[in-house]
Amino acid sequence: MKKILLVFMVVMLFASASFAQGQGYAYGHRKHRKHNIDQHQKNQEKRIRKGLKSGSLTTNEANQLLKEQDAIKAERRAARADGVVTKQERKSIKAHQKQANRDIKSAKHNGERRR
Repeated sequence: MKKILLVFMVVMLFASASFAQGQGYAYGHRKHRKHNIDQHQKNQEKRIRKGLKSGSLTTNEANQLLKEQDAIKAERRAARADGVVTKQERKSIKAHQKQANRDIKSAKHNGERRR
């Protein structure tokens, strides 16, 4: 009987340890999603600055792209205003970031050069 009780306690110990690790992963995963959105935004703004500096973006194109980035920032602030960014809000922000990414690529490769 003591052996069965000991085996049961060991199994429960390992089960609780693996459950605790799973909880930590979920928290870290949410944190990673936020970081991913923030990092994506920073990378896009960096690409715009580099395109302006290299001449592959005109001043008007860069201004238009930066306004698009400002709109995404406003959307992120509005989503965070209540303290919770829902799945739908995150999906919308990511869709706008994807569109901005396509717009940056298009503007940088459209053949117009800053003089």
